[in-house]
Amino acid sequence: MYRMVKAKKSRSPVPSSSPDLPLRIGASSLLPTSSPSPRRNQTVSGGHEVEHYRLIDTQLSSPSQLVESFYQVRKTILRQLREGNDFEGAKMLISGMIEYLRDNFADDRRHETLSPNNSTDLDQLSPEDKRVVSETVDEAFQAFFSRAFAPPFYSKKDLHRVRLGIELLQLQLSSSKVLIHPFGSVPKRVIVQAITAVTSLQERQFRRGGPEEGDGRLQNGLTPDVAFRLLQRLVTGVGVRNFSFSRTKVNRRKIDGALYEVDFNRVLNVYSNLGEMDMVHRVIALQERTPHAPPLSPVTYSILVKGYGKLGDWNNIDMLLRHAAASDIEPDTILFNSLMDAYITCNQLDKAQAVFDSMVLRDSTDNSGDGRSSRDFPFAPQDCPPPNLRSFNILLKGLALKARWNDARKLSEEMKRVVGLWDHVTTNTLVQAAVRANDFEAAENILAENTMTVKDNKQRQHPNADGYTSLIEGFLKDGRLENAVATLKTMKNRNVQPNEYHYASLIGGLARQKKIVQAEKLLSHVQAVGIAPSSQRVIYNSLISGLIHKDYVLRPDDFDKCVDRAVSFLRDMIGAKVIPDANTVTVILDGFGRCQSPRIVEAVTLVEKLEQEGIIAKDHSKIQTALLGVFAAAGDLKEATKCFRRIRRPDVAAVNALIDASVRCGKDKIAMDTFDFYFRGERPRINPDVISFTTLIGAYLNQGSLDGARIARELYHEMKFQRRLYPDKVLVDIIVTGVIENTRRCGVQAPDARFLAAVLRDAEKLDWGEGQLRRRKWAVESAMSKHVAVAWNEEAELYGLWKEHRKSEEEFFQRRGWNKVDSGFRLWGAGRNHFEQTSSTDKFLESKGWNDIDSGFRII
Repeated sequence: MYRMVKAKKSRSPVPSSSPDLPLRIGASSLLPTSSPSPRRNQTVSGGHEVEHYRLIDTQLSSPSQLVESFYQVRKTILRQLREGNDFEGAKMLISGMIEYLRDNFADDRRHETLSPNNSTDLDQLSPEDKRVVSETVDEAFQAFFSRAFAPPFYSKKDLHRVRLGIELLQLQLSSSKVLIHPFGSVPKRVIVQAITAVTSLQERQFRRGGPEEGDGRLQNGLTPDVAFRLLQRLVTGVGVRNFSFSRTKVNRRKIDGALYEVDFNRVLNVYSNLGEMDMVHRVIALQERTPHAPPLSPVTYSILVKGYGKLGDWNNIDMLLRHAAASDIEPDTILFNSLMDAYITCNQLDKAQAVFDSMVLRDSTDNSGDGRSSRDFPFAPQDCPPPNLRSFNILLKGLALKARWNDARKLSEEMKRVVGLWDHVTTNTLVQAAVRANDFEAAENILAENTMTVKDNKQRQHPNADGYTSLIEGFLKDGRLENAVATLKTMKNRNVQPNEYHYASLIGGLARQKKIVQAEKLLSHVQAVGIAPSSQRVIYNSLISGLIHKDYVLRPDDFDKCVDRAVSFLRDMIGAKVIPDANTVTVILDGFGRCQSPRIVEAVTLVEKLEQEGIIAKDHSKIQTALLGVFAAAGDLKEATKCFRRIRRPDVAAVNALIDASVRCGKDKIAMDTFDFYFRGERPRINPDVISFTTLIGAYLNQGSLDGARIARELYHEMKFQRRLYPDKVLVDIIVTGVIENTRRCGVQAPDARFLAAVLRDAEKLDWGEGQLRRRKWAVESAMSKHVAVAWNEEAELYGLWKEHRKSEEEFFQRRGWNKVDSGFRLWGAGRNHFEQTSSTDKFLESKGWNDIDSGFRII
């Protein structure tokens, strides 16, 4: 006879961080005595009561008792979920039911687990009893799923319950041998709910600014790949149940088996946010190759455009636009707004303007009648959607980023003439445009005329708060501290309550100017006005970052004192119960690494202390990456590698830091091996970025050999044509400088000329200051014409570099009365006196400790 006894179990909860921990209750854990109400043993698990069942006998009296025991456990599971949301305990019981069935009834284990005297065999159960047992277990699964995959998806608890739901979903799908058909499959609605839950958690994490660990993916196994596998199952129908069952066959009804676009778009959007465009195209291929899947829509193209925009890949955006037109996609305003936004992100304002013009001129029969629209635009004007307020604001943002103040002002005047084409975003963006053009009077007038009156005092931030932030930051960058302080007073007079970001901008500006006393006074004022400690973190971070500002030139001893002061502010921060985050610690570690003698001991001690006190997570990815940089600055690759190994899931920043450390220590082979391991192969572990290639290209060019130059060229071609990544200004400078330096070390060949011509052509797409790109072209031409003149002339003409800069060069020399031979002209500038008076000094040269004339890589 069977009986229930209390199981002695530890009061410690099951660790949530151990997803692979066996949750075995026992092979005979679910069978009670003849009483229909089993006795319970209650222990604490995760703050809730968990009921554990333990069987101490090996023989059943009747199959009906087995059926009743499963029914009673199902009731217990429902009560745990309904009364206490005890997902851990419910999962243990459901796993125990499946485990019991596997131990006793599975075809491949039945003869091993049952004794000859055991009278309870699955064959002894009637078909109806078998169905009832399977259905009872299925009801327990469905009750769990309905709660585990239900919104909201905000907290770590939500993340944990969704993870448990995914584990049980996998368990049910793997139980077809012990659950009769169709209960070894999962209803379609559960798959859809699981996709929604996983993707919602990913999107929530992305909106928060990225996870604390990893490369943008959630931890605990809930990666976007989980959602993709669920989507594949949904498409193929394997393990998906398109029927719902109840205890009476009369209520059996068919569930809609159609596929919906929203499910594909959820998975697409997550991969697009992460920049994993290879997986985006796998989702698209799955959708296009499935006959009963919905066709691609403008929403799908909007998601694709957004992903390529974040990667700066405007060539693929062009291709998508042509593909959409060829596929007879009927564009909507959302798609065109996404196109404009992506082009602006890619620094292609002219293309964004062409999209906008096509929307404005949609009723015109002449697409290029006023010269504003591009003839290459694939959609006819009559097929284009009309613009809305967001369309105008996006273009206004692009004009602001380019400091095209006059164009932005004209556009805003057009908007004012149309009712409804103005909101707080328009005001804030127009202020940004005026500030970038240093027209502070115009910015102040815009805010004076358009600051909104807010009646709802519960609103956390005033709609025009960002506009005032732009104005304050502009004053600070222009050295007008008094105007920045006066702006705070103006805000209060207009009932615009300053928030932590306004104070952070002002305090950070004071710190960058090393006006520490004033910064401390303003910080005391912030604490006095009652800004919450959680909101003060951004203020302290701005203060500490300002002290260790990279662009501020200090003597080594003075910089060490600034780092000491930053550590002191960190102590004050903790004393004020303002908990520092990874950004706080990372900035200080960066300061330790840039000291004249890298302060390794202090960096390690600081991290260990904060970890011991629970202020930061142990082996935090971002902090370990910064600590790796400190060891790299000291030339200690061994300790840098130890830091890297402590990162549980390295992201691209961590891998780049290890590559940079290897290069600094003269270990180019280790750098290349690291690059190959993480970024290459059939399925790269991580996708590289421009910095990944920049570090290696610079290393091989610095070798001063023809082989090094060849590898650098191959890396650049891989970056551009295989990875669809495009150079930034730093990479352009590294290549130009490296190749020209090699003209003196090892000479150059025709391939180098072709390489440089292509790089300069790519450089034309970047946003350079006045005369910056022209100076680089002159330097390249002077070097190439002395070594590979014929090849350079051919390539320069081919890439269109010759005509334009020849003309500007002659005009430049004529204006100054110079000749080309005896001008005293240096390749990176127009003479010492000229550059002492100009404000267009390259930030790249400053960041390397070089000036424009005596740079250390003077070409001639």
